[in-house]
Amino acid sequence: MNKKLYTITSALTETIRLLEGCSTTPILDSEVLLSFVLQKPTSFLLSHSEYELTDIEYTQFKKNITKRKTGMPIAYIHHQKEFYGRTFYVDERVLIPRPETELLIEEVLRYVQNQRPREASSPLRILDIGTGSGCIAVTLKKELPSAQVIATDISTQALEVATYNAQLIDADIQFQQGNLFNALLAGDAVGGIPLPAVYEDNGIRRRQDPRVKFMQFDIIVSNPPYVDMNTLDINTKESASLRFEPQNALKPTEGDALSIITSIIQQAPIWLKPQGALFIEIGENQGAQAQLLAQKKFPQKNIAIIQDLARLPRLLSIQ
Repeated sequence: MNKKLYTITSALTETIRLLEGCSTTPILDSEVLLSFVLQKPTSFLLSHSEYELTDIEYTQFKKNITKRKTGMPIAYIHHQKEFYGRTFYVDERVLIPRPETELLIEEVLRYVQNQRPREASSPLRILDIGTGSGCIAVTLKKELPSAQVIATDISTQALEVATYNAQLIDADIQFQQGNLFNALLAGDAVGGIPLPAVYEDNGIRRRQDPRVKFMQFDIIVSNPPYVDMNTLDINTKESASLRFEPQNALKPTEGDALSIITSIIQQAPIWLKPQGALFIEIGENQGAQAQLLAQKKFPQKNIAIIQDLARLPRLLSIQ
């Protein structure tokens, strides 16, 4: 019996049909997965449609299609995701970088260009809370090479991925493990202006933890867990990929969807320089609440909710 041979056209035709029931983009998914196996651009698929796949190529392609059919995101299948023009390694230990998060990068760069005092002689100090894959911290370091960037995460597994990406993309970043700002108490970061011995927390005067040896930051950024899973059906094509992503990176483990955003806003003042800025990614239904929280905690600063390309509230800006 002659063995069936698969050309690019026949392989795509077969797999597109298989993915129609589980993906909103079966054609694109099939093309991306096949081009990855062949190590060719997707344009190659069109210009060489009669190319015959080898047994190894077809077997790997079908294996990847089987994974995609379960709802697994393509980024987890080939362990790559592009963010702000750079390719990052990703797996199930970290959230997949989203295009919407590039808005945070753009706003930070705009702030640095337009708002930071020109006479500032000290290096820009940036803190990334909940770094995940490290895409924000690494990107800011590459875009602002002279900046000192510290990135934290509560997950040691996420920090393994972030550290790998920093090495992969050649970004000098200091990583600290811990919950939110508490991660900065885990070890000496860098020198600078010490924090006050006494600070105000939600109207209550508290004495600064004596272990704090760190400085304030010019910029604090965060893409924290904020998804309200009660509003999503993860069995739909649109949300199926969320089943594979780390839940503690999607939603707070305690409290409501806004709880971590609230904690960052409440704790940020002692870590932020007086003329510093705070940028937090938020959910599309959280703009009004986040803005109110920020106005109460930072009454002297300019508070804004910035929309993404879909005209949805996406970023809380405190400057």
